[in-house]
Amino acid sequence: MSAVNPDAFFDREYTAPLQAMIDHVITVEGPVRDDALARRIARAHGWLRTGSKIRDRVVTLARARFPMVQEEVGTFFWPAGTDQTRWPSFRHPAGDEPRPVDEIALPELVALAWVVKDEGITGEDAITAMARDAGLQKLRAASRDRLRRAWTMASSEGGE
Repeated sequence: MSAVNPDAFFDREYTAPLQAMIDHVITVEGPVRDDALARRIARAHGWLRTGSKIRDRVVTLARARFPMVQEEVGTFFWPAGTDQTRWPSFRHPAGDEPRPVDEIALPELVALAWVVKDEGITGEDAITAMARDAGLQKLRAASRDRLRRAWTMASSEGGE
């Protein structure tokens, strides 16, 4: 991968190195929500803020090479060659920072729901267990709703 060059971010000559960074993030961290991807690329360039021009450049380059799925919380870019309706496992947060539930693709949350189901946990306890496994200290209403939706999808696939 080429050296990071914030001064060249919008230059045509910088497209290939920038694309390589985007490819790496999506391949390693995907599915990844579009604004989270733009934020990762901006931080790699030393920027604390991710403005609309930065986001637009990153999303335009990602859109040209990766499948994307629109969810109610945003657009997710998926690694090439993956099934956008299923994800094999839930990726637990690295370190102490939980991943916001709205930045996790729904199929990955369904994979988490399957793990909880396999443990025999049901009902509201299942939602609480999913939140705990996701690393959440506090369960906001929006996160609860998203986890409940994933739980319902997992339950309808295999019956409860």
